[in-house]
Amino acid sequence: MTRRKPGFTLIELLVTISIIAILIGLLLPALSMVRSRARVMVCAANVRNHLVATNNYAADKKGMLPNAPKNINPGPNPTFDGLPGLPSPVMATVDRPINGWSFVGGFRTFDRLVPVPPAQLNSDLYRSSIFELYFMVLGPYMLEGEGMQMLQDVLLSPSHKTRRRNWDDWREFMRGRNGQPHSIDSSSGPGADFRAGSYRYSLSAVVNAREFSYSLGSDTIGGVPRGSFESGILLNQMPASKLGYNRMSDIQFPSRKVLFWLFHAHHDTPDPGDAERANQLGNCLISKQVPVGSSDGAVRVLSLRADTLPLNYIEGTGGWGPMPFYLTINGIRGRDLE
Repeated sequence: MTRRKPGFTLIELLVTISIIAILIGLLLPALSMVRSRARVMVCAANVRNHLVATNNYAADKKGMLPNAPKNINPGPNPTFDGLPGLPSPVMATVDRPINGWSFVGGFRTFDRLVPVPPAQLNSDLYRSSIFELYFMVLGPYMLEGEGMQMLQDVLLSPSHKTRRRNWDDWREFMRGRNGQPHSIDSSSGPGADFRAGSYRYSLSAVVNAREFSYSLGSDTIGGVPRGSFESGILLNQMPASKLGYNRMSDIQFPSRKVLFWLFHAHHDTPDPGDAERANQLGNCLISKQVPVGSSDGAVRVLSLRADTLPLNYIEGTGGWGPMPFYLTINGIRGRDLE
């Protein structure tokens, strides 16, 4: 009688491979879910770091929320040039750099103060404000170094993979300029396409809270007719004289007032890459995993449609504002969350 040689038969090998394939098929979705949750946790920790830095900033600045430096040489038109002692409507100029950042002409503190740029001037920097570039002010309280050294991981969502490449292009572009400040009016090269990190800072924090006080049923908001107030923000007519220094103590609903949130929310949506500017609003609003940080120090992961107020700063229009938490009615005294 012949003895069977040790080893697997073809059938046994195929059965073993099939079992392994089934196990892999069962484990991969779970592993993917674990990785996704880990990215969300890292993202929430980043938002938490923003809140800690804001508290440290406030402790160092007599309770003030992060804002532009004081306006020391205003021009003749307070509407656009601002008032002395209030936040400067223009930041990071060549003669007044902010923590290593400076631009020819600077950038506007509130990005709704200037006309929409012409088509040939479509620079992201031209349209930026403290809403996107808050880290230039907050940097010493959460980041190491100055200038481009501030472009660090705490400003990036781990699911926002294309942003790092944009920053690398910016660094290379600026190295080629040998330290010369870049003009935000440029519409060519990487300088026109520089983009901020993944998170945003509520502009409610930099506008005088009194400008948003109103009673329900009133025909005016802050002394301005409702319609003109709402369209004024959208049509870039918000005067620089409305900027103001708010304090942490001015916030009336700390657990419901959002200061920072994940603007480019790609944890459960594809990172749109080069098409980001066209898709950023939709991708933000449909995401179900958006870390937000409220002024009481809490961080929540929200589904924006389910957890935020249904009307944003264009209250009364019956629809969503252009982006959540950008600028809510009642300003720093209002509520962003249900």
